[in-house]
Amino acid sequence: RQQQLNSTPTAVAPQPPIMIMGLDECTIKSFQKLVLEESKCLPGPNSSACSICLSEYLSQETIKCIPECKHCFHAECIDEWPRLNDKCPVCINSATPVHADYVNP
Repeated sequence: RQQQLNSTPTAVAPQPPIMIMGLDECTIKSFQKLVLEESKCLPGPNSSACSICLSEYLSQETIKCIPECKHCFHAECIDEWPRLNDKCPVCINSATPVHADYVNP
């Protein structure tokens, strides 16, 4: 048995392009870079493990900290994130540095 479909073709509306709202390269390079010492003391509200790869920080590893919230990550783990997203992956606050000389009108 064969069914016959009586349908008219419908137009498919084009989808708008996906916009990636990341940070520019100059801003990303301004993120603080630290080499951990034996104490593994990190600035800000950080745990002893990278929130992206979940591995413990080891001495002599290079980490990067997001300027505003001070969350830190292995440099190689966080390097790609700000190119794609302008928010901290932990607290979702803006990863864009706010300069002290900026005054909100």
